[in-house]
Amino acid sequence: MGQIQKAVFNKDTFSHHDTQGGFHCIAAGMNWSPTDYSLLKCLNIFDENLFKETSKKLDDKKNHINSLVNKELNLYTYLKKNIYELKNIST
Repeated sequence: MGQIQKAVFNKDTFSHHDTQGGFHCIAAGMNWSPTDYSLLKCLNIFDENLFKETSKKLDDKKNHINSLVNKELNLYTYLKKNIYELKNIST
C-alpha cells in the first residue's frame, strides 16, 4: 500500500492521521481533517460544551494577540524610524 493510500485508509477507517513524517501537519494546513462535524455528530461523540469552551479560548487568545499587535508601530513607521532615519544620520 502506497503512502497516499495508507493516509486515506487511516483517515477513513480510524479517523486518524499518522504522526510520523509530518503528514499530519500538511493535512492540517490543507484542511484535510481526519474528522469533521457531521461524523462526530453521527457517532454521537461531539461535545458541544467542549467545542464552545475551546472556541472561547481561541477567541480570547486571538484578541490578546491583536491587542499586543495594536500597541506596536506599523511596518512603515517602524522602518522609517529604525532603518531609514538611522541611515540618513550616518551618511
